[in-house]
Amino acid sequence: MPIGKPKFDTRPGVTAATTARLWICASICIIQYWLLTSSLEAFYGGNLRVTLPMFLASLFCFLMVAGLILTGEKGSRKLQKDVRR
Repeated sequence: MPIGKPKFDTRPGVTAATTARLWICASICIIQYWLLTSSLEAFYGGNLRVTLPMFLASLFCFLMVAGLILTGEKGSRKLQKDVRR
């Protein structure tokens, strides 16, 4: 009985790319949490001029992380379809 193909990516560098994506997402999340905390502190302190721009920057960070995760998942699913063939 022949051994089947693995159901995961075995190409060199895939693990490094996944790890890099994870570290980038973690770094952006740290920045996002800092921005969100600072904007809430400014809001409660009465400084309303910086609240909206900081919130929008935090929202942009969220969208960047979501895009990175979706891009990685999309590539992973495409590769799994190719491996199964």
